[in-house]
Amino acid sequence: MDVSRLEEQYSFYYVLVFILFTSIFYYLFSHKTIRRIEHLNTCVNEVGQGNWDIEIHTSINDEIGNLGRQMNAMVASLKELREKELAADNLKTEMIANISHDLRTPVTSLLGYIELMKGNLNDSVTEREKYVRIAERKCLELKSLIYDLLDYSTINSREYVLQLEKVEMKELVQQVMIDFVPQLEAANMSFHIEAPREPLFISVDVGLVVRMLQNMISNAITYGQDEKGLELHLAKNDDEMVLTVVNYGREIPADVLPHIFERFYREEKSRSANTGGKGMGLAICRSIAIMHGGDITVESHSESTRFMVRLPLGS
Repeated sequence: MDVSRLEEQYSFYYVLVFILFTSIFYYLFSHKTIRRIEHLNTCVNEVGQGNWDIEIHTSINDEIGNLGRQMNAMVASLKELREKELAADNLKTEMIANISHDLRTPVTSLLGYIELMKGNLNDSVTEREKYVRIAERKCLELKSLIYDLLDYSTINSREYVLQLEKVEMKELVQQVMIDFVPQLEAANMSFHIEAPREPLFISVDVGLVVRMLQNMISNAITYGQDEKGLELHLAKNDDEMVLTVVNYGREIPADVLPHIFERFYREEKSRSANTGGKGMGLAICRSIAIMHGGDITVESHSESTRFMVRLPLGS
């Protein structure tokens, strides 16, 4: 056999061996890659079927690993959005139920007293006037609730734009308190305002801040104690204006404090709008404070309850 022919045979074997080993290596590496791609595909299908707890294994730092990490981040974001959506749906359902209850209560009472008046037309004038006063009060409760709902919806609307004006806070608080003098006298309560000597100016949406003050003061009178007044303390703390509203009613339980600013929350679920409010006033207050870049906190002890409003002076 000549040398050239032998070299051709060896060359053929070398090529054959090369192709064989190349095929083996290609199979081993491509098979691993294919399995990883199949794992990605399986995870994507699981997510598509609603399994938000799936996690793609990304131990290798390559293109597929980077893709897996990006997909994990995307799934985590989708899961968070889904949880927020479910929470919003639950809140909406609860809110509708609470609104229905709060609307139904005064309407039912109102209809009841109208029926009493219709069935007792021969009663004395005094008795009829009593029914009329009660019906009128129920109408006012209903009107107040509707206004609260509209206010809350407006305040929390993304389209709402603050109409800022520069005001002196002590003067504003005094003006608001004047409107509550009859209510304070009826509750056998007084009030005292403490403020710095120098004027405390702040830029706020006056209409909203007045609404916030009205809700807070009304709440303080409702839960204050006869013959013990309200205290309102104004102070400047660095770049903040701090207003503290103090009443001396009974202590708010510790398990209630974290929920005190929630919409429609009631400390006593069974109490009516007359005794416990509709759960909207303080929620509106906090929304107004947050809109101005501030917040409201509360502390309650056996001696007193303090609501503290903090608003940035530069707001």
